[in-house]
Amino acid sequence: MAESSVKSSFQFKAFKVDKINFFSKPDINVLTRMNSIPAEDMNLGFAIRQPIYFSSEKIYVGGFDTLFRVIAPNEVNDSVSDSEEDVLVKLELGIAGVFTVEDDRLSQEMEEGLVKIHIPAILMPYARSAMTSLLANSGFGGVLFPLINIHEIAKEQMKDIDIQVIE
Repeated sequence: MAESSVKSSFQFKAFKVDKINFFSKPDINVLTRMNSIPAEDMNLGFAIRQPIYFSSEKIYVGGFDTLFRVIAPNEVNDSVSDSEEDVLVKLELGIAGVFTVEDDRLSQEMEEGLVKIHIPAILMPYARSAMTSLLANSGFGGVLFPLINIHEIAKEQMKDIDIQVIE
């Protein structure tokens, strides 16, 4: 196959799931649950990591940590509790990605978009896949995660964060 004449100066090289912490409450209702998890029982949160630029290697590293919880509904008023004792399943997953640049560090404007916003967006499908596989292989069947506007989350969480530079 012929090599393309179009080359990106910002390239996705690799990712790693670098943190997994899984908890399932030792409860008969959890162990015997056969139906899918209703969206109203799910709680999903994100913390985007401070991006790092390694100047000697011309590499950006970014990522995020996510927390997925299944919370038991309150039997009295059918609301969802936020108490840790009501958490049936908890999955913490972290992911990091490596991106290279051909030249030196990107301009601040490009970093704002590519590094702070697009790195989390590019990594999201890999994190979603890892979480889905882990839950399915743990006996919870297919979990349909709600759609997430990772662009807006990244814009909000990264607005006052600077990229760490390591020489």
